[in-house]
Amino acid sequence: MSTRYYATHPSMLGDVTWQALKNQIKDAKLVRKTDSGIEFMTNKPSWQLKEIPFLQNIFVIAESFNTKLNIKDFTTKLTESQILTHLIKKHTNLHDTFRVVLAKGTHTNALPEGFRIAIEENTKKYSKRGISRTIPKFEIWMWQLEENYTVLALRITQNSDYQDYMPTGGLRQELAYLINYLVKPQELDTVWDPFSGSGSLVISRALHFPYKQIYASDISDAKIEGFISKQHLKLRNFHIQEADFFAGHYLPTVDIIITAPPWSIFANKDKAKNLTRLAAKSLRDNGRAIILAPIELTDYISDIMKLTTYPTFVGGRQAYINLFTKHAA
Repeated sequence: MSTRYYATHPSMLGDVTWQALKNQIKDAKLVRKTDSGIEFMTNKPSWQLKEIPFLQNIFVIAESFNTKLNIKDFTTKLTESQILTHLIKKHTNLHDTFRVVLAKGTHTNALPEGFRIAIEENTKKYSKRGISRTIPKFEIWMWQLEENYTVLALRITQNSDYQDYMPTGGLRQELAYLINYLVKPQELDTVWDPFSGSGSLVISRALHFPYKQIYASDISDAKIEGFISKQHLKLRNFHIQEADFFAGHYLPTVDIIITAPPWSIFANKDKAKNLTRLAAKSLRDNGRAIILAPIELTDYISDIMKLTTYPTFVGGRQAYINLFTKHAA
């Protein structure tokens, strides 16, 4: 029997997320897309979805309402839902703690104290689960996704779930995965990140996709040392090199470049153009490169490069995934 889920994704990448999900879960059926996520149905159990690295927060939907609701409506629906009771018992354990969240769009709003206490105490009685306002194991959400569309759902992922193995200070694993997905990974790819930093992009490639060789380089001694210290990951055919990309002393010939350079580079037009020139020089014919930048790089590429861009946000700032394909000169 299919279960309805709602999952959030990196900002503005709903279409890419759905393509990746459909590619991985063949029976997935799209119900709707919103600004913040995708609603879908699948026979896959929730624990398998939690292992998908490009989904951020995962919710099991109990009920949905195609009308505009106020707080009183929210609380009535929540406390009377027998489906929610069933899902709590199915997807959580007796020792798990919970809290209730009222959300609208991308914002979460605290319930009025009286409503919150009443809802949580009532839910505690029928679910036999304890309450925790600080570190809950799961959350019960009444979420107004759109003006006239609200879902009652269980959030089954915790804030720390997505950082189980990704390096501190790097890109979130969801975005790192989707960037790698967009270059259409193949098992014979030789991959390079010339601004590897903490290694988010190449670690994601190594953990989730096939490849032949991976090269990671950075000008920073500290970052390279930090990278080396993470070799407990035991990544095969994975090579780390301290190098200044713009000096041109280390330019391996590769099939794929995936990188998120320091954004200060793009404040200098000559430096930005030199970046794309050197990247093109390193790519084999029909090679692909993704450069995550604060701007679209349309004006910085040569005639042999085809560019597709995907807007998103990184750390609350506008960003663009610039995907290049190099054609034979």
